[in-house]
Amino acid sequence: MTFSGPKLYIDVETRSRTDLKAAGARRYSADPTTRITTASWRWDNDPASWDACNIPGLEHLGNSTMAAFLMALTHAGHIVAHHINFDVSVIFATLGLAGLTLEKLDCTMARAQRMSLPGGLDELCMALGVQGKSKEGYRLVMATCKPRKDGMFNEDPDVFKQLLAYNVQDVRCLQSVDRLLPPLPPEELAIWRRTWRKNSIGLPLDLELCQRIAAKRQEVENQLSRDLRNLTGGAVATVSQKARIKAWLEAQGVKIPNLQRATVEQWLDSEDMPFDAWQVLNHLFESGGSAPTKAQTLLDRHVGGRFQDATRYFGARSGRGTSEGVNMFNIARPSGKHDTAKVIHRLKTEPDTVFDNTELSDVLRGSVVAPPGCLLLDVDLSNIELRLSLWFANDRQKLDLLGGGQDLYAATAALGMGIPGLTKHTHPKERQAYKKVVLSGGYQIGVPRLYAAFKTDKDLPFEYRRDLTYAQVAAIHAGYRDANWLLQNCWKELDQAARAALFNRGAIVPACGGKLSFLWHRDVDRLDLMLPSGRVIPHYTPRVNENGEFTFYRAKYGRMLESKAFGGSWLEIACQSAARDILTGIEAQVEAELPDVVLILDIYDSIVALAPAGVAKERMGQIINIMRRPVAWAPGLPLDAEGYVAERMQK
Repeated sequence: MTFSGPKLYIDVETRSRTDLKAAGARRYSADPTTRITTASWRWDNDPASWDACNIPGLEHLGNSTMAAFLMALTHAGHIVAHHINFDVSVIFATLGLAGLTLEKLDCTMARAQRMSLPGGLDELCMALGVQGKSKEGYRLVMATCKPRKDGMFNEDPDVFKQLLAYNVQDVRCLQSVDRLLPPLPPEELAIWRRTWRKNSIGLPLDLELCQRIAAKRQEVENQLSRDLRNLTGGAVATVSQKARIKAWLEAQGVKIPNLQRATVEQWLDSEDMPFDAWQVLNHLFESGGSAPTKAQTLLDRHVGGRFQDATRYFGARSGRGTSEGVNMFNIARPSGKHDTAKVIHRLKTEPDTVFDNTELSDVLRGSVVAPPGCLLLDVDLSNIELRLSLWFANDRQKLDLLGGGQDLYAATAALGMGIPGLTKHTHPKERQAYKKVVLSGGYQIGVPRLYAAFKTDKDLPFEYRRDLTYAQVAAIHAGYRDANWLLQNCWKELDQAARAALFNRGAIVPACGGKLSFLWHRDVDRLDLMLPSGRVIPHYTPRVNENGEFTFYRAKYGRMLESKAFGGSWLEIACQSAARDILTGIEAQVEAELPDVVLILDIYDSIVALAPAGVAKERMGQIINIMRRPVAWAPGLPLDAEGYVAERMQK
């Protein structure tokens, strides 16, 4: 799976009356007011750069023409761009196909993110130590990409002459980045292309349901404000009062530098934050993702009734995807408190009825609906992260229990809540909540974070959460660790192996019986965690600091940031990464063996697909059988799967 034919580097600038940030690349491209303003291109191993202006009356500013640009695209066998989804979507929507087949496309953003580097071109150039984009570029783009206050677009020849120069500089940056980044390996290129195909199809939406949910935004914001007033004793009335929130947090001893979403998310991982402060920060973080807000984003971004930004390749360090706009990976599962079919019916027939945020969250997934003649399949690997953590720890006893159908989540919940005979069917919410003990506990989570997780988990009965004490959570935490000494040994082994790699230059240091290993590349100061699938996860500038903590740098929130690593965190990234490798391998088998099944989404451990209604149940059974197949690189790992067939997405 390689590229053939001459390599072409491209970059385009655009303008539109649509807001790119709100609409996303595909909706923006489809808008009739969107057009390409300038284009720049360069052939590999050719010192000349070509550019063209696409504004009537200003075409003379370029050294070539848009017709020549289209001809170059047609003749190229390998087309390189940064965030190529944007460039290609705009070209296709405004200029036509121009020979832009998927097999030609190469995205340097995807290649950077696979290597734990920033996705933005400026930040990527900085990380790679090459010349970045023009400092004036942002000003020029902002001056030409949207209408001025008088409603007219800027068409100043001097501005566009500068914009063309900026466009050419972007292509030079692109060429430098391309030469430094390794290409996607064949198996990863196949996953990237599959992701593209999924997004091209998109998630079919029930637009009426989205509209009904979105219309409830003010009601939900009022509810959230009441909650915030209760949490702060009246000191803060709304989530928009950032100065008051910050002052209240400081009074609790939490001196957070700012309340940007990325910063709040990072601070929520703090182990020693006071619980009340954690609740307020969590409330602030969650308020930006209420069901009505997400429904409105689906409406803002849909193209022909389909959401086409559902998966971004390699959105996380593990290789798992994320979404753009609405994160389909973290939409809350139904609480079980409401009959979702009845809530949907009431929303559509009684729109003036008052609904709370839980009801709206419960039915948001249901906005993804199968088109006529098809049904939706949602099939997931059963407790795959738990199985992998036990496999890495070589806990054969618990693996055999899982392989024999034992539900360790339910057993842990039964023990923690004192409910003999608790099962997934008798107490589904409690079992779901106690997955935190098994999964987070398996990754060495501390008592403070586990306590916060329990107290805020609405799956647990209110009375249980209200009466739960810190000492009780500490006892649950200690009991779980005592019962899982093999996991504790695994944490120690991983931590020691990572540290040992820094003092054994160029030597592969194994861990977990050789299933994982570390290798430090001294020449580039990079530590690779090598997975059993053969994939590697890079960690830059690894160090043991003066406090004895293991630290490294990786892309996070769009830039290179220092992170800490310990035994449990190494196991977490290994399990999540291995789960991703298993699931993407399953997707490849589904595509090869079931041609009438159309993959539209994967969420961590599950596959969402469409199949003809007449064979949907049969296809689900076939996918489950594929999911249960042994994995060649994971001998002894028992796999299982379950799923459902429905008109709407349910869980």
